[in-house]
Amino acid sequence: MSITLESVISPKKASILIIGAHPDDFEIMAGGTLARWKSEGGKTYAVVMSDGELGGNPDVRRAETKDAAKVLGIKKVFFGGLPDGKIAHEIGTIHILEKKVKELKPDIIITHDPNDTHQDHKNVGLSCLSAARRHPRILFGETPSTVPHGRSISIDITNFINLKMTALKKHRSQCYRLGESLLLKQLEALAVYRGSEVGVKYAEAFWVWRLLLGGNK
Repeated sequence: MSITLESVISPKKASILIIGAHPDDFEIMAGGTLARWKSEGGKTYAVVMSDGELGGNPDVRRAETKDAAKVLGIKKVFFGGLPDGKIAHEIGTIHILEKKVKELKPDIIITHDPNDTHQDHKNVGLSCLSAARRHPRILFGETPSTVPHGRSISIDITNFINLKMTALKKHRSQCYRLGESLLLKQLEALAVYRGSEVGVKYAEAFWVWRLLLGGNK
C-alpha cells in the first residue's frame, strides 16, 4: 500500500534512526525517504555497524559515509566498529544498538530485514529487533539481497531521487570498484519499479515489523 509520512507521524515532531550493516546501506535502503523526511522538518540519524573494510579502506569508507550523510541532511552518523562480514546476532551487537536507541529516542527505526540473504544484514536486523523490542515503529528497508515478503508500504521519493543518487555517488570507492553506472542504474530501476506499484515515478519500499500510526510514542 502507499502511505504518506505524515500519516505515520508528523516529521516536524519526530526523528528517524536508520541502522545499516555497512557504509552505503542507509542510502540504498532509504536515501530518498531520509531526504524527504528532513525536507519536511524531521530529524534523521544513522548507525553504520561496520566500516566496510572488505570493500575498501575503512577510513575512506567512513569519510564517504559522512559525505553522503551531509547530502541527505542526516544530523549525525554513528559507527559501530564491528568486523565487516562477521557481524553476529549476539549481545555485543544488541548492546551497541540498544544504547543508541535509548540515547536518540527515535520515533521511527528503519533497519535491515532479518530475511535478507546477506549475513551481516540479517544479523543487524535481528539484533535491532532485540535492541528495540518495545519500539512502536520499526520498518525493514530493501537492498539488492532482500527477499520481499509480508506487509509493505511505499514512500514517494520522486522529488528526492536525485539526492539519493548524489549521496550514493559519494561512495566513490564502491562506485569505482563495482562500476558506477551499473550500480546506480540498478538502484534507480528499483525505485522506478517500486514507484510503478503505487502510481508514482520513484518510490522506496519498506516491510512492516511494527507500525503505530499517529502521535509520538
